[in-house]
Amino acid sequence: MKNLYILFITIISINFANAQGWQIINPGPNLSSVCFTDANIGYTVGDRGTVLKTTDGGTTWVNQFWGTSSVLYSVYFVDANTGYAVGVGGIILKTTNGGVTVNSLSSGTTAYLKSVRFLNANNGYTVGWNGTILKTTDGGTTWIGQSSGIANTLNSVCFTDANTGYVVGDGGIILKTTNGGTTWNSQSSGTSNHLLSVYFIDSNTGYAVGGNLYSNGTILKTTNGGATWNNQTSGTTAWLNSVYFTDVNTGFISTNDGKILKTTNGGTTWNSQPSGTTYSLNSIYFINANIGYASGDFSTILKTTNGGVTWIIQSSSGITTTLNSVYFTDDHTGYAVGEGGLILKTTSGGTTWNVQASGTTNSLKSVFFVNSNIGYIVGWYNTILKTINGGVTWISQSGGFQDLCAVYFVDANIGYAIGGDQMIKTINGGTTWFPLSTGGTALQSVYFTDASTGYVGCYYSQILKTTNGGNTWNIQTVPAGGLCSIHFTDDNTGYAVGFAGNVLNTTNAGTTWNVQSSGLGSWLQSVDFPDAYTGYTVGYYGTILYTIDGGTTWNVETPLTNYHLCSVNFPDINTGYAVGINGTILKYTKYAVEINEINKKSNITIFPNPSTEQITIQLSESNYSVINQIIIYNLMGRELIKESTNCSKCEININELPSGLYLTKVFTPNGIEVGRFLKN
Repeated sequence: MKNLYILFITIISINFANAQGWQIINPGPNLSSVCFTDANIGYTVGDRGTVLKTTDGGTTWVNQFWGTSSVLYSVYFVDANTGYAVGVGGIILKTTNGGVTVNSLSSGTTAYLKSVRFLNANNGYTVGWNGTILKTTDGGTTWIGQSSGIANTLNSVCFTDANTGYVVGDGGIILKTTNGGTTWNSQSSGTSNHLLSVYFIDSNTGYAVGGNLYSNGTILKTTNGGATWNNQTSGTTAWLNSVYFTDVNTGFISTNDGKILKTTNGGTTWNSQPSGTTYSLNSIYFINANIGYASGDFSTILKTTNGGVTWIIQSSSGITTTLNSVYFTDDHTGYAVGEGGLILKTTSGGTTWNVQASGTTNSLKSVFFVNSNIGYIVGWYNTILKTINGGVTWISQSGGFQDLCAVYFVDANIGYAIGGDQMIKTINGGTTWFPLSTGGTALQSVYFTDASTGYVGCYYSQILKTTNGGNTWNIQTVPAGGLCSIHFTDDNTGYAVGFAGNVLNTTNAGTTWNVQSSGLGSWLQSVDFPDAYTGYTVGYYGTILYTIDGGTTWNVETPLTNYHLCSVNFPDINTGYAVGINGTILKYTKYAVEINEINKKSNITIFPNPSTEQITIQLSESNYSVINQIIIYNLMGRELIKESTNCSKCEININELPSGLYLTKVFTPNGIEVGRFLKN
């Protein structure tokens, strides 16, 4: 196959060598702000505490952990080393070494901070919700609130000199100060639209952009320091998110539908430039007249080297199509299939995904591989696809007569596919398929424990069983319906999940099925067990449940997404993947602490140890000023408690933890420390 239809989903936010638990692979985080310190070094920030850094002009972007998982809305660097990021809950972060270490600063507010700018090493401003304006004169050590006189959200701040600055916000708000923020005076914008970004070229000439639900594409210009603002025609109905000028005539605006507007005559006319994306571009920044960057939703980063004539996508989540099924042949090589005939393949453990040509636009519902090369996919309108070369080419097979929703192969030759009230079987690797009579309806899931014995889960409170390779099927009545997925860990032990959070279990090869309590009412779509005791099930609204005792108890993971999860697959006990709506891809990596890391001298003290209700974690080195974050794991590597902190002596409630030994990972500006404690 000519590889003409390849799309790289560049995942830039996770270093899996150090990751633990579930992480979001796709969609990538929305990026809110981008800035550069020189032609090579730049930063962009966004959702999930994401901070990405490039040192090669955007060719590669590397994640930096700045000690938070909260949304960061704005980033600004004073010089090559010193930078600030602000965001949710009044968070202000500072680095003095290019992000190697980061300190959390006290803002004195919990208001969301939307924009930060510094005039020099000491003097800076940040603005946000509820009319919040903060100023520092000591490099962020202290922040003093300034009176804006309004309660509107303030979205952007810009200064033309040490005394003169502007702030714009929701409801057409424009504020100006001429005394370094001691007083702020309202200017008439002539609009009630939300203003999202402000930029001044010199002391007189500036622009403010934004929009609202009913009157988008707002551009305002002043040539007299804000005494009057005049409306310019944008030529678009999109929200205008960010504005940047490279000289008095040449400026750029990024929009929420992926457009980039350019003017070469000071805004008299604005022309749309092709960006290569339709995702919202939330921030735009130029290094010089030719080189510029834009960042936005789904990890999108664009670069131009010719003044915006062309824009190159440097990274993007790329896929927002619903993914229905995932299957990995090993911990690095896997496939995900979905709507519109989409087939994705990764050979890097989910870091990058390539789109494979399926030859169809039909919805693909299930993927299964016999070995590293031979695999099958089924879907709507009788779709059956086969590959013998790891997906380089997919060949269409025929044999179904209804929509197909699940496929399972016993070996390279014998396989089954189901959908509606039909089952079809092949004994020659899919060259021919023939129908089987099951007597069941609304067939949802199929699983075989050996060449003869198989099970089918049905929507209407039935599980079908065969002991002769599908020639005959016996109906097993079960205590719950809406069964979407079935999985066996051995000849006798199996699980089925479905409607209303039902988890069914059998220990006698299906003779009886018992309901296990999942503790949730969410619809469960898929179940997989990497070993006899450890299992995972996923479903609606990002639900993930796990068991480490064969289903006796099911534990709820903290959701990473609100999107429905459709399929889960664990190639081994340490690595798993889940996929779902909006191109969602999650990866699980079991946390492992190196033995020498545990045994080395730790610079934290945990007491009392053992403990029953509460532990105190204290830094034992005087040069360790603060603890940024604490994560507590059990010995299975499961993240149980995660707290963002800002203390040198932190108290953690462990009352709800079961008795046992726990690992504690402590993040400080000077590095990571690992300890352990015993819960009685």
